[in-house]
Amino acid sequence: MFNNYDSVERLVQYAQTLMDFTERCGVERLDNLAKHLGIDLNFQPDALEEIANAGIQLNVWQKAIVSRAIHQDIQVVWDAIGVLEENMRRNNPCASDRADLLIKAIQHKWKPNSAA
Repeated sequence: MFNNYDSVERLVQYAQTLMDFTERCGVERLDNLAKHLGIDLNFQPDALEEIANAGIQLNVWQKAIVSRAIHQDIQVVWDAIGVLEENMRRNNPCASDRADLLIKAIQHKWKPNSAA
């Protein structure tokens, strides 16, 4: 049985492997691999546009997480964007923190504070 540290470590290893693959083989082969594995890296334009408007540049594994969330439950992504927007109004985190916050909000299914 894996604990949370093991799961995170495994995810980091997969992400590094994916980034290495992309660097060696290119994005087209990554797309083919993603299709073979049933992972859709294509975004719904509205969600992608909102993420870009927030000044967020996602790396390959972050794109895969967002893409999977879009196809499983788009509301989770919209909620995460809302959380991010609230945080930016209060704290204005740097660009890399924004991507990390978005991913955490998706993974933990955070909802924006409606009272804010």
